[in-house]
Amino acid sequence: MFLVSFVSFFVWHSQFCGVYEVSSNTITCDLPSDPACNGQELTCDPGEECIVECTANLACQNSVINCADDYPCSIFFEADQTGLFAEINGNSATALTLETNGASSGASATINCPANPGLPGLITCKISVNANDGCDACRVRAETDDHHNVYVFLSANMNADRAMVEAFVNAVGADSVRLYSVAPDAFKSALVFCPVDGPVTKQCVIDMPSTDATESLLFASVYAVQGLNDFGVDGFIPNELDTGIFTLLCGEEYDESCQATYDAMIGDIVCLTEGGDPDLNHPCSAGASATESPSEEPTEEPQLMVRH
Repeated sequence: MFLVSFVSFFVWHSQFCGVYEVSSNTITCDLPSDPACNGQELTCDPGEECIVECTANLACQNSVINCADDYPCSIFFEADQTGLFAEINGNSATALTLETNGASSGASATINCPANPGLPGLITCKISVNANDGCDACRVRAETDDHHNVYVFLSANMNADRAMVEAFVNAVGADSVRLYSVAPDAFKSALVFCPVDGPVTKQCVIDMPSTDATESLLFASVYAVQGLNDFGVDGFIPNELDTGIFTLLCGEEYDESCQATYDAMIGDIVCLTEGGDPDLNHPCSAGASATESPSEEPTEEPQLMVRH
């Protein structure tokens, strides 16, 4: 059965034309390939915090989840592949949290971070991955001027190997992005577009405080207009940790690039020479000119929208 649990005493719902609406603060989809949720539109009721729980295999596959404006929105993918290809719309929520607790539970999902420019302070857009491949090939978007006060936090936790392998993260409009990992291969082969005009010097950072976070950036591509002035380490990283070699792109049109990795002697990310030594004179090391209209794209994604 489709279970709707609630805090308030009054609950009503209607289901028609593939749109499901609920006035309580919790929507629970608890059947495998749940017919009331799988491929359906799940719209949070306005005026209160919303929680969406997908607890069975494929229960929320291809679902569209719409958060309510001006309230927090929390989504839990608890079973394997439960949110495969789902679309999450943060709309103007005050915070969006997605937890993927089943293997591949958020694989290929699209997470559109909240856009609420009128809200003072930072809006958190957090993806917390707690199982292997939990957000494999997912897409995280915070790319417009309306995202100027959004803090994107991507967390690969224990037992979450390959947490965001081949993910696409477009955060050019956000204030800041943090990549956190205590698991191996967390952001392997991911594409990460850092904020273009955030309020801090290093607005796109990695935090990998465990030796288990091996090769977390291997084969990734990081787009940071000001190079290593924008992207670097924030927090403790063990000296023996190997983040893996990845590509860093910088410059007015992302037309400069280097192979980069974490260097324990320097204590930060460095560009590498062809011989594998730190290249402190590379344009991406020194910082390149910022741009408001980056044009080079690594994939067939739609044209990037950059705030200006």
